[in-house]
Amino acid sequence: MSQMSSLIWRRLRRRYGLHWRAVLSRPIVTEMDAQGGELRSTLLVCLCLPRSCRNLTHTDHVMRSEKLLIVGAGGQGKVVLDALLVAGDSPQLVLADDDESKYGRAVLGHKVSALSDALTNVKSFHVAIGHNAARERLTQRLTDRGLTNRYIAHIRASVSSSAQLSEGVFIAAHAVVGPDARLDLGCIVNHGAVVDHDCSVAAYSHIAPNATLGGGVHVGRRVLIGAGANILPGIYIGDDCVVGAGAVVLDDMEPGSVYVGVPARPNN
Repeated sequence: MSQMSSLIWRRLRRRYGLHWRAVLSRPIVTEMDAQGGELRSTLLVCLCLPRSCRNLTHTDHVMRSEKLLIVGAGGQGKVVLDALLVAGDSPQLVLADDDESKYGRAVLGHKVSALSDALTNVKSFHVAIGHNAARERLTQRLTDRGLTNRYIAHIRASVSSSAQLSEGVFIAAHAVVGPDARLDLGCIVNHGAVVDHDCSVAAYSHIAPNATLGGGVHVGRRVLIGAGANILPGIYIGDDCVVGAGAVVLDDMEPGSVYVGVPARPNN
């Protein structure tokens, strides 16, 4: 470890009680002034605030004090909760759903509330629902109420410092988001998925576990890329498409189409 890295680590540990795993498992972008004064970090904590919140002290303060509403008590909700809990320094979490059958259940130690009841005294949220259209609908509903949409990345995800992440994005453990990749509003990059360099993923799309987007792939809105699917570099996938699990996409896909198989072909 270099002298500068050692200095940075000592200051972070002294001020914020950080652990090695929390620091070393994420890319960190740091800068110090000429006098070795103020330290800033943009990719340190699991819960990421809007990009205007660059100051670590402010970010840390908001994380500990605010209530974060997690909408969705199904499988995706459990994955998002786990990402927050494993970081060891999550905000006050409120778990809610609009499915009455889930009210009162416990998910990873958090009781499920009715969504209408959970909106009291909450200023920020994250929609943890895998279904693209449902995620879009709920995000719009909560945004219209003036709530702030947070994006979340697991501490064991790898996110390039040049990648662009929009509000509501979720990046799961062991996922990779490459240089100059762009994830728009409400996208999900699930466990072990790869969004390589210069990819563009439009709003509310879902890249399922272990799927791979080669460099320069464009994915439209509300697209589902199935588990283990592979999209060759430079491919264009239109809005509302579905790529079946394990498929290998060699050609562009028209909006609304469904492709399956190896090589992937339209599913008629």
